[in-house]
Amino acid sequence: MAPRSWQIQEAKNKLSELIDQASADLPQLITRRGKPVAYVVSADTWERRSCPSLRTILRRCPHPQLFDEITRDPSPGREIEL
Repeated sequence: MAPRSWQIQEAKNKLSELIDQASADLPQLITRRGKPVAYVVSADTWERRSCPSLRTILRRCPHPQLFDEITRDPSPGREIEL
C-alpha cells in the first residue's frame, strides 16, 4: 500500500491520527510545498530495518581475511597530565 501523504500543517493538526496510521504499520509521508521531507513509521518497522553490523560490512570486502588477524594493542597507552 502506498503511504498516505500529509502536508506539514495537516500533520501538525492531526498528529494523533498520523501516529495511529503509522502504528498500524502504514508508513506516512510528510511533505513541504509538495515535496517529500520525512516518513513516519511504526517503532516496530523502524527496529526491523536492515542495518548490517560493522563485522558484516567488513566481511563483505574483497579480502576479508585481512581482518582475521587484527588484535588490540595491549600497551597501556600514554600518560597525560590533567
